[in-house]
Amino acid sequence: MKFNFFNRQIKSGKTTAEAVIDTTDYTTNDNDFKFIFNDTSNSDINCPVISFGDLTKSKLSDTLTIYKKGNPLTKLKLRYYYSSSSKSDAIKFHRFVAVGLSGFFYLYDLSTETFILFIDFNGYFDEFKISEEHLFVAYNSGIYCLTKYGQIKWHNSSIGLDGIIINDIKEGKIYGREQVDPPDGWRDFVLNFDTGNRTE
Repeated sequence: MKFNFFNRQIKSGKTTAEAVIDTTDYTTNDNDFKFIFNDTSNSDINCPVISFGDLTKSKLSDTLTIYKKGNPLTKLKLRYYYSSSSKSDAIKFHRFVAVGLSGFFYLYDLSTETFILFIDFNGYFDEFKISEEHLFVAYNSGIYCLTKYGQIKWHNSSIGLDGIIINDIKEGKIYGREQVDPPDGWRDFVLNFDTGNRTE
């Protein structure tokens, strides 16, 4: 697994780049935002298009249209090079738009109109959860925890094998289910909120 951080290639677990911390208050009503993948409802949508991905390697693509207060704000053309799942989701997280698509994660900064983080799971995206100003990104065999500044706080790549469900986050712990023996081998897990380490 590997990810790009500010266009620098870094192997997972060996982070050498740090995000520039922007302390600007981007408080807004998240309900003002709406996200539609491959929107065909209006072919005449007029808004900036921002592309991400290597044209020489990425043969697949999807387009995410970001709406704010009902008006198209930006189209994100996301290119990728394999399809591992039909699951996709986008969520507003502070000044960012987080996107999970097939086996990939994209973090788009609304304030700079740039992608600041890209992760190839070498698997497939599962779900997003937000709690206490942190974004949790679950994929088939692990979880990333991001701060409100877009930094990776921790990454646990030893959860499950073929699926993760985060059920609850409370009292400093993350409760969920992991599939360790497909198709029916599910078991509970509990992680420490601050470190991502197992507590049980």
